[in-house]
Amino acid sequence: GGAVSVKYGPSSIVTNGTRSDGIFASSVGGFGGNAGSCDVAICGGSGGGNSAIGGEVSVYTEAGASITVNGKFSKGIRAASLGGFGGNGGDSYFSAGYASNGGSAGDGGQVSVTNNGAITTKGINGDAIFAQSVGGGGGDGGDTGISLFSLGGGGSHSAGRCVVYSLR
Repeated sequence: GGAVSVKYGPSSIVTNGTRSDGIFASSVGGFGGNAGSCDVAICGGSGGGNSAIGGEVSVYTEAGASITVNGKFSKGIRAASLGGFGGNGGDSYFSAGYASNGGSAGDGGQVSVTNNGAITTKGINGDAIFAQSVGGGGGDGGDTGISLFSLGGGGSHSAGRCVVYSLR
């Protein structure tokens, strides 16, 4: 995913309703493609595609900014970077062949939130600021049916990055 930057203020945001966030900033890495399968006499399945990383996400509110959220599960500021998931490996059936590996996952990017304003939450399970960086999961290895051997394995998982809060 690409970089996301939000600069807000000085003015007011008011939301009403369940899951109605004041500011929502998110970057999501692309997912790896699934590999093709093979079901002829001698072949091997192709590997799953690797995914992309989640981009850096930055939210900055100026002095005098005001965010009020009035719904259940609503966030004043929601900032997230999510790594993509690896594609699944190809299958190999009825052959002297092998299944293939799943693709690697992408890391989540750095997330930073600097709040110089006021945030009010009035619904149950609401948060003033919710920030996260989450790495994606690796793709599954391919399956083998009636084959002489099997080699496919799962793709590697990844990590989230630093989450930074700055409240003034």
